[in-house]
Amino acid sequence: MGQGMKGQMVFEFVIAAVIFFGIVFYTVNYLSSSFSSFSNDLYMNDLESKVIQVSDLLVHNQGLWENGKPKIIGLSKEWPVLDAAKIQDFEDFCNDPANYTYLLENLGLDEIKFGVVQTHRIKIKIDDDSGTLVDCGPSPPEKQMVSIERFALSEYNDILRINVWIW
Repeated sequence: MGQGMKGQMVFEFVIAAVIFFGIVFYTVNYLSSSFSSFSNDLYMNDLESKVIQVSDLLVHNQGLWENGKPKIIGLSKEWPVLDAAKIQDFEDFCNDPANYTYLLENLGLDEIKFGVVQTHRIKIKIDDDSGTLVDCGPSPPEKQMVSIERFALSEYNDILRINVWIW
């Protein structure tokens, strides 16, 4: 009788251990997937705030331009009108690939988080009914990017579409 009890206790222990490790594995897996989802949502919210900030700078800020290079980004003449000369300067500025890094720094898209440099990418496109006025930056990816479309007027009362993508 004593021998049978011993075998039953080992069997019960094995069953309890399997159930315990199953619960631990499920909990760790659930927390890991939840953290990943939360982290991704936080990243996308951060990008959304940046794309709104950049689009606001473009359409509401007059900017400060020196020798065709923006010290402070801004295309506004007086809201809701954008300055045609600044739009042309911005297109000329963007045509030089060497200015892309400067643009990222000027817009605060190169930042240090937790001791790691995090560099985002940006594309800015300004269109009117006649075509594209500004096409700045590389094409955005299909995923993990946010975009915004803003509207303003040109000095000639044309409607301008300002699209900004950040990833």
